[in-house]
Amino acid sequence: MPVKIHGIIQCRDEWGMAAAAIAHALIAHVDVVHVLDHASTDETAEGLKLLQQVFPGRIQVTNLAGDAYNQIASSNLMLRLTGAAEAGWIYFFDADEFLIVRDGLTLKYILGAQGPDTTHIGYGLSNYAAPRSFDARLLDDYKRIRFRCSPRGDLDENLIRSGEECFRAVYANQLRFFDLPFPPKVIFRNVPGIQVGPGAHHVAIGGTELPAPGQDERLFAAHLSLTSREKLRHRAAHGFRLQNAGRPLWYGWQNQLLYRLSQEGRLEEFWDRHALPDDDPDGCNIGLTGMLDDSFARAVEPALDYLRQGFGTGDTGYFGTSSIPRRQAAETAIPLSTAVAFADTLLRQAAELNAAQAEAAHLGRVLEVAQAHLEIARGEAYLMRQSSSWRLTAPLRAVAALFRKPAPG
Repeated sequence: MPVKIHGIIQCRDEWGMAAAAIAHALIAHVDVVHVLDHASTDETAEGLKLLQQVFPGRIQVTNLAGDAYNQIASSNLMLRLTGAAEAGWIYFFDADEFLIVRDGLTLKYILGAQGPDTTHIGYGLSNYAAPRSFDARLLDDYKRIRFRCSPRGDLDENLIRSGEECFRAVYANQLRFFDLPFPPKVIFRNVPGIQVGPGAHHVAIGGTELPAPGQDERLFAAHLSLTSREKLRHRAAHGFRLQNAGRPLWYGWQNQLLYRLSQEGRLEEFWDRHALPDDDPDGCNIGLTGMLDDSFARAVEPALDYLRQGFGTGDTGYFGTSSIPRRQAAETAIPLSTAVAFADTLLRQAAELNAAQAEAAHLGRVLEVAQAHLEIARGEAYLMRQSSSWRLTAPLRAVAALFRKPAPG
């Protein structure tokens, strides 16, 4: 049976790059893309309608209104509310991520070759620096992204694991974003009870996180995380929403940092440390470490060509000669039957978790009783060894021990 892969993307005010990322996923990897548009006010709402015409029957859109946003909840909601139940595998991606498969292979081939017990596979992400004049709406500009950044190999593992420590190091200009390795992500099989964690960096079943898989070196994602001043401001605004929601510093620390820098008037300084001057394509003058690599430019070209043909222009701010309107879409109404089914899933998962917790508590009590009995037995054994009876019967026990020895061969 052919492998069926569904992609899921969540975006807000990222039209242009979102269009390129969705087109790349559809051209290269997946059968269908489900989009959660979170209250975008740019061209996203109308642009997605046009993109649905370019890819008939292959894009489903759900609109979420308001500023309230919980990535974990919305990600798992998308798993249940979309037609993803038809998929064999699920690929979550962001608007600035472009999956690349090496050696002429395809994602369908790699996933189709997995054994039935493989629940998820891992892949790494590589940050690419963009020229300062990059415009996410201009299709030809994506071909100019050719500098692949290299994370530093001398960083302490405790720093890398701590979002708060990363925040402080970049805030103090001791490190750049690009110096830090980005955590790997997973593509996972669509099995009952599967849950996706923040950023699709791990998955769980029944509330129990599954072990991290090794990274499959045949694929990686090009990560275009810092491509324009506009994107910095967009991410800073998200950082404000995270802070306003009371999220801890480690949660979305990059966006929270950009919000802090914006409040201090330091975004331009940050931009100068991460964007490539147009006359410095290898990053030498600003001290970036990495190499020129056209893997991304070559991989994304078919999607760019398809978009250019479908939109009749190389500028995704237009469809033909008409500019795409900016407006926010009305929130998608969820059918009551779907909401009830989703609620039933949540209730069953909660019941499974409660049962597991109750079993763990019971086993804990059994262990406590066993340990108490063991302590009593140890005390009794000690008292017996100290008794006169034990000393008087020592010769008899020595003789008995001789009879218990195996006979010589």
